[in-house]
This record gives sequence, structure tokens and C-alpha cells, in this order.
Amino acid sequence: MMFRLFTLILSMMFLFSTWPAIERQLDNPGEAVDRVQNELRALKENPEVTEAAWLLFSDFQQFLKHTWVLVREITEDRQERDPIDSEQLTPVRPDEHF
Repeated sequence: MMFRLFTLILSMMFLFSTWPAIERQLDNPGEAVDRVQNELRALKENPEVTEAAWLLFSDFQQFLKHTWVLVREITEDRQERDPIDSEQLTPVRPDEHF
């Protein structure tokens, strides 16, 4: 409850402090759109940004491949395990762990 109140107060302060800038953008939205389009075009034409994007994409693909291999190994390991006989299990009280 306290966290939500604190977040609400911070959000209101942020909105109050940035309202003049937001109002200026709303008065002339075409200028803001043009500025964003120019920035995106400049980023697209920048070879360093393009190379970084491709490297990030490649790393993400490698991450997905490794994750898929791990998931397959875990699945295969679970399938290869022998089922545990429930008679061999002894119940443990939670307070025995600590």
C-alpha cells in the first residue's frame, strides 16, 4: 500500500514537472514526428549502429539455441530417470531443514 502511494506521488510530480514540455509537443506534433523520423533515419544509416544491431541479433540467436539445447537435455534426463518408489520416501518435517 505504501509503495503504491509513493509511486503515485512520484508519478504526479514527474507529470507536473514535465507538463510544459508535453504541452509544447502537443501544440506542434508534426515537428516532433519529423525529429523522430530524422533521428531514426540517421541511426539506420549509421554503420556502427547497424553492426551493433546485427551482433545483438546474432547473440540473441545463440542464446535461444543454447537454451533450446538445455531444455532438450533436461527433458531427456527426466525421461531417462527411473520412477521413484513412493514407499522408499520418508516424510521430512520442515523444521528439520533449519
